[in-house]
Amino acid sequence: MTSSKSPHDFHPVYQVGMADQLDEAWGINLIVGQKVASLVALFGSVEYHLERAIWKFKGIDPKGTRPETDGKMVSAMIDMVEQIAATMPSNTERGMLTTWCAACRRGLQSGTTFRTECRLE
Repeated sequence: MTSSKSPHDFHPVYQVGMADQLDEAWGINLIVGQKVASLVALFGSVEYHLERAIWKFKGIDPKGTRPETDGKMVSAMIDMVEQIAATMPSNTERGMLTTWCAACRRGLQSGTTFRTECRLE
């Protein structure tokens, strides 16, 4: 049996239990790692709340079904909530949802800027 000499044979991404080597290969130090973790937590929370808001506003019960939000990008779900917000009769509700969507978009832009600056593409 011969070795394939594939980069997969040697790169830490393809090895198990080599987190330090993976971090070094990707240039992730403690601070960058913490920033990445905070973005993962932020976007996970945003996605969770966006989906549930859409289900609530549209009267969707996702039990046993695949809701229309499944597999959608966060930006597409923000669009959906903005469309729902535009139909709200109350200025207070409409304003709150519009502001929340704008904040979500700003967070996405910050995440993209962070990823680009840290070369984590």
